[in-house]
Amino acid sequence: MKHTESRKVGTTGEWYVFDALASAFDSGDQLEGVDFLDSNGIDLAFYVNFPHVGHKKYGISVKSRNTVNASNSSLNLHPNDIFKCRKACEFRDLEPVLAFVLWRKNRSIF
Repeated sequence: MKHTESRKVGTTGEWYVFDALASAFDSGDQLEGVDFLDSNGIDLAFYVNFPHVGHKKYGISVKSRNTVNASNSSLNLHPNDIFKCRKACEFRDLEPVLAFVLWRKNRSIF
């Protein structure tokens, strides 16, 4: 896959995760903010205020794959991906989260 196509899939996956999470926390004052990060290890910082738990801060690493025209429909997660996510989250005082987005047969799966 060309680098530009890969980057488009990655960016689209990040926006998909952002939209899904923002929609999930649409009501009330739960959603405090989302930052798109150009970071090595995490793509989004997501800030939520849960009524009975309090403030939570998540660093989200999004792994995306377009499998529509691919001969291999797998999404690879390497130990180094987890390590980089954890280190970037520790640096920013965020809880690490991995999100996976796969496109199959012209529909997305989150």
